[in-house]
Amino acid sequence: MSSWKEKARQFLLEEEKEDDELFLVIVPAVLLAMQEEKRSVRASGTSAHGSAKKRKKNQVASVLEDYLEHRKKQTEKTVEALLEMKSREEEYSIERCLDIVDALEELTDEEKAAAAEVFNNEVNREMFVIAKQKIPNVGLIWLRRKISRIAST
Repeated sequence: MSSWKEKARQFLLEEEKEDDELFLVIVPAVLLAMQEEKRSVRASGTSAHGSAKKRKKNQVASVLEDYLEHRKKQTEKTVEALLEMKSREEEYSIERCLDIVDALEELTDEEKAAAAEVFNNEVNREMFVIAKQKIPNVGLIWLRRKISRIAST
């Protein structure tokens, strides 16, 4: 079972790999723009030296600006994804499941205790919360079946 922190760490590692890939694209593009500017300065002579420098700075600034804009969007997406993951974790947390189970008068204390084992599994927690919200009796039946399987092993 992965915790929210582990999932967030994995997500950030994947983002870092994407950053490395982007770096491998940006740096060569900047270097190429600089080389092209040097060639154009040499070809046009020294009179255009000032304007060529200005063009080179504009091209480099443009590439860097595009990169920064990309990183900003990427960071926003990362934050949104992390917040969504955290929200999902909270929505299907063990604590929430146990609160729902505690409110079920149809279950005995023994069944409630066994339900805690069912909720060790993230998929079981999600299934229970959704089933209980959509069709309450089916959620209860499903939980009792899971509890009976645990009791029989």
